[in-house]
Amino acid sequence: MVGALHAHLLAQVPERVNEWHIRPDRDQSWRDTAGRVLRSAYDDLLDPLEVALLGLRRDGAQAMDPEARCWWWSDDGDRLAGTYALWLCQDPDVEGSGRWLLVDAGLAVADDFWDGRHGQGLRRFGVKPGSPVLVWPRPAVHQWLVTVTTGSFMIPPTAPRPYAVGASYRWTSRNGKALAHRVGVDLRALLG
Repeated sequence: MVGALHAHLLAQVPERVNEWHIRPDRDQSWRDTAGRVLRSAYDDLLDPLEVALLGLRRDGAQAMDPEARCWWWSDDGDRLAGTYALWLCQDPDVEGSGRWLLVDAGLAVADDFWDGRHGQGLRRFGVKPGSPVLVWPRPAVHQWLVTVTTGSFMIPPTAPRPYAVGASYRWTSRNGKALAHRVGVDLRALLG
């Protein structure tokens, strides 16, 4: 399969661009594996959340898999930190295409988390304090956090249309299943 893809791509570029290197990306492979570890560690929140949002995913979002992504790991690989995101639908209150409602889920963490190694590692990749996060090993006591934001909510004030309509919703609970149900009910009412 890789050979066939290589032959096809080689035929699409001029002859002078013929020195392709094909090899596995170890960093991406590690991130994918670590993301699956994080996803499975939080299945008591994420499985019910995905089920609760099944009927709400539209506009092409239903074709995109939810993603748990590892952004930081310790040198020995026994501590991980990442995020979980699920594309929901285009925001019905924003004109034009490309303004998606995005669901993020994970733990609500204390402010001092962002000053530690996990938090600093996440912040290097643009994860903002106050966002839900996934950490491994998972803490025994935790508070769940689910947020829904629209892409235009994240537009910086220097953008051409900084006044664009945006949304940000937050839910918290210690019970993942109850939280997933509540988010589903509220989003059905909101998107009705």
